Amino acid sequence: MSYQRLSSENASKIKTIGMLRFGWIAQVLWSPIGDRLAIGGDGIALYADGFGGAPIPHPGGHSGPVKGIAFSPNGRLLASASADTAVKLWLLEGRQMREYLTLRGHLGSVEAAAFSPGGTMLATASADHTVRLWNTETGIQQAAMNAH
Repeated sequence: MSYQRLSSENASKIKTIGMLRFGWIAQVLWSPIGDRLAIGGDGIALYADGFGGAPIPHPGGHSGPVKGIAFSPNGRLLASASADTAVKLWLLEGRQMREYLTLRGHLGSVEAAAFSPGGTMLATASADHTVRLWNTETGIQQAAMNAH
């Protein structure tokens, strides 16, 4: 199957949010190379292949809602920050999505995640009033800061 980037000519292929039956939505995010659309909320939905077909199968993983999502700069990783206090990194390869790492350390709902420009670090922000920095290759926490 060939991949098709979303453009103004093929945008009509995206199913409307109402048709997704996805539940509430916290965030919608394009991959950096524009080949995928990720939706975080009641869970995670990931669309590719021109966005006209079925979502990329998602293996599950969080026991709570997904509050924030982030793509790595190269588009190969997707981070999901959850109310279950965990952050998961998902490896994206073609139409496959598999759990790569689970990051644990926050004591409250994780509300947001952001990759460093090089993709080797991930910053996460939590309702526990901390920002934590993680190595994305090892999953080891590098720092924790009281943020607010």
